[in-house]
Amino acid sequence: MSRVALSVSQLNLYVKSLLEGDRNLKSVWLRGELSNFVCNAKSGHCYFSVKDRDASVKAVMFKWQASSLSFAPKDGMQVLLRGRVSLYEKDGQYQFYTEQMFPDGLGSLYLEFMRIKTLLEEEGLFDRKKPLPVYPRSVGVCTSPTGAAVQDILSVCSRLAPSVKLCVYPCLMQGAESANSVMEGLEYFRTHGNFDLVIIARGGGSYEDLSVFNNEALARYVANYPLPVISAIGHETDVTILDFVSDARAATPSVAAELAVGQAQVLSERLSRALRSVRSLAENRLRLETEVLRSLVARTDPMALINDRAQQLDYLDFRFRSAATRCADRYEGDLSRLAARLTALNPLAVLSRGYALAEKDGVPLSSADGVNVGDRLILNFQDGVIGCVADSKEIR
Repeated sequence: MSRVALSVSQLNLYVKSLLEGDRNLKSVWLRGELSNFVCNAKSGHCYFSVKDRDASVKAVMFKWQASSLSFAPKDGMQVLLRGRVSLYEKDGQYQFYTEQMFPDGLGSLYLEFMRIKTLLEEEGLFDRKKPLPVYPRSVGVCTSPTGAAVQDILSVCSRLAPSVKLCVYPCLMQGAESANSVMEGLEYFRTHGNFDLVIIARGGGSYEDLSVFNNEALARYVANYPLPVISAIGHETDVTILDFVSDARAATPSVAAELAVGQAQVLSERLSRALRSVRSLAENRLRLETEVLRSLVARTDPMALINDRAQQLDYLDFRFRSAATRCADRYEGDLSRLAARLTALNPLAVLSRGYALAEKDGVPLSSADGVNVGDRLILNFQDGVIGCVADSKEIR
């Protein structure tokens, strides 16, 4: 039966796959003493051993993980490491690939941090994010009254939004009573006044100092708090449980103040621009109307206006008289023609030529047919009336 011989590289690769395939070796906490610690000046990678009284294991920490260390590792230091186990194929030696490193005293704090973080995250408390008010009128601040954090917040708020009311509740921000002190401040802002949001702020400090803000009771209180909360604990690289349960996390107290009132500054600037625009429009309109008024005043001298109106009155009077004369002349001609026609039709004009108008019983006679012998007649002459009796009748 033939056997296939493996190369050394193939063997090491196979053993490596076995180590990396073991779920128990993918995330391991390891406690021990540092030995032969060396940091490569060129690559930034750290090489060392971790040992106890009976054994040791090679370890490596790459530059991108080592850059987050908050202390300087030294030989003989007791540390707590988290990492994975694998094999370095080139020399066939298994080693511990370190992802995090803490002094052994801080390691227990970190383990507690991870326990609380995992517990609260599984309960969904990190997802309860309330929106920050766009234009807050009143902001509460839980912080030390003597620290730099409160001065930074006051300075930023007075510069960006001086109209926003700030109220500082003096809290213990270091020591075992810090969590209770902050909860007292939060309770004050919840029950006193109409506060729109609360900032919890503290400047930088050691890992032990900031670990008080990993308090589970404080985290649960903030997660269920009715007002929006901004967490500003330590520096940008510092992370606490309070950051996860707060509605917003700020890298510094100054940034927290900007988050709280920054939109108020935007509103103030918009109002200022609108006010300047309205003032400019009003000034331009006033300037235009003033010019129009001045022009009207220059053109409407009272005496010039009276003279102009008098001239217009004379002109209208002339037109009226001319029209009246033309109308009278026209009607006078019409009257003369009508009078001539009336004169021509006047029976008295006929009588003036020697004719007489005969009447019987008051009715003018136009024919002899209506007269009988013996009828009394009236003869109308131009200058008088004569009564007579018909004594004969002849019809032509």
